[in-house]
Amino acid sequence: MNLIQFVLLILAAISIWRLWQKYLGRDISVVEFIGWLLFWLLTAVVVVFPDLASYIASIFGVGRGSDLVLYIGLVLAFYLIFRIYVRLEKYDRDLTVVVRNLARAKAADKGGETEQKNSSATKS
Repeated sequence: MNLIQFVLLILAAISIWRLWQKYLGRDISVVEFIGWLLFWLLTAVVVVFPDLASYIASIFGVGRGSDLVLYIGLVLAFYLIFRIYVRLEKYDRDLTVVVRNLARAKAADKGGETEQKNSSATKS
């Protein structure tokens, strides 16, 4: 086993451990846990058996296994960025609605206060 394989296996093990902690703390759902667990287990398998990546790459017509891993990683990164972007846009819309409602409520309260002051001033 090469040094890089050892380091990558340690990183995968740490990631799985942190994933387990997040799952126990109910920070992630079962589906997220299973998805990420499969990802990290597959990563560990490819690290231990790099020829497997080359074999799968040849099935897809890619020259080397490392190229296939790079392509898959790039596609996965863009997908995750897209999901984050969509979620941020939703939060932005939701926050806009909340702020608008708060502003309307505050304006309505000030309108009521002004009417009370005017009625008190006319009575004096």
